[in-house]
Amino acid sequence: MQIRTGEGKSIALGGGAALLALLGHRVRCVCYSKYLSDRDFKAFRALFEALAVQHRIVYSVITSYSEDLAERKGDIRKLTLDLVKTGTLTASAQRANQ
Repeated sequence: MQIRTGEGKSIALGGGAALLALLGHRVRCVCYSKYLSDRDFKAFRALFEALAVQHRIVYSVITSYSEDLAERKGDIRKLTLDLVKTGTLTASAQRANQ
């Protein structure tokens, strides 16, 4: 299924995010555009707050999402240096890749 421009992607995303958050999931809505991401979050903020799920939902741009993912894996420079020196992944790097 494809939702075309102006056919309600923001509504589907906001509603889906609210539903998943109500079910206890953390939700990250990722967009290429900061403007669209900010606009959509502001449009649904009152709903998220009324459902008390605003702490479970984050809207962001794809660059900050990828940076956050990389950061969770650890210090990439240190992990790479350890791999080059030892030829194996450290225990912390192995856990991060699971």
